[in-house]
Amino acid sequence: MSRDKLQQGFTLLEFIAVIVMIGVLSASALKYYADIVDDARIAGVQFLSGRFSAAVAGVHVKWMIDGRPKIIELDGYHLAVNAGGWPIGESRIGAKGTANICQQLWESLLQNPSRLPDVIPTNSSGVQYWSTKPAKNVCRYNLVTRDSSQYYFEYYMENGRVRSVTDYLE
Repeated sequence: MSRDKLQQGFTLLEFIAVIVMIGVLSASALKYYADIVDDARIAGVQFLSGRFSAAVAGVHVKWMIDGRPKIIELDGYHLAVNAGGWPIGESRIGAKGTANICQQLWESLLQNPSRLPDVIPTNSSGVQYWSTKPAKNVCRYNLVTRDSSQYYFEYYMENGRVRSVTDYLE
């Protein structure tokens, strides 16, 4: 046989080696993709907590400028503030009934926020946040993920502090 006839195809060993290399590369790519998704979620929560913190600071500044009233009018919302000037909810619940205070703050401080349910949604197909009623004057805004990871930020009503998820990660 001529040498050209022997070199026409791959041997079984070469084929297995190529399959193993593709498997190793795809496994490392999946790990890299998972890390990127995790970083994106953290960045999203950081961004939203920054927006929330800036809105809280804006209410506090308006409270000081207006002479330290108990109610601040901000973009059509009437916000009740504590003695330190930090928002603690809406002064009039009106049509919302017994809406939770964290939901009120979410809707009044953020411009065009996504819907914020009281319980974890069963369908987490999109990126959503949820918040329960405040515990010890702290609102926790949780990001819902399919893998049940904990991404959140907290708002402390007594001092206006907003802590993002990165404060809790090691």
